[in-house]
Amino acid sequence: MAKVLIITYYWPPSGGSGVQRWVYFARHLRELGFEPIVITVDETKASYKFIDESFGNLVKEVEVHKTDTFEVLKLYSKIMGGDERKFIPQGFAGEKSPAFFNE
Repeated sequence: MAKVLIITYYWPPSGGSGVQRWVYFARHLRELGFEPIVITVDETKASYKFIDESFGNLVKEVEVHKTDTFEVLKLYSKIMGGDERKFIPQGFAGEKSPAFFNE
């Protein structure tokens, strides 16, 4: 079986659309005869705004290697409101965009 290396930040228990893409991609690779191997961050150190444990059930058989990380977004969120997840921006652009986007 050929192996495919997937390097992704978003992996279960992260939730949201970003993780779904990788979960289903890895799942379909297995169905097509490839062995996905995932490198991702340790969820205890990641800045995941949304958590959804159910995605993990879809890829139990996938080999996963978790890495260490320092998350600036967790620090930012704590400073902004005291919560590690509540103030992590995700999935939308703010009302004000940098000038180079408006050109």
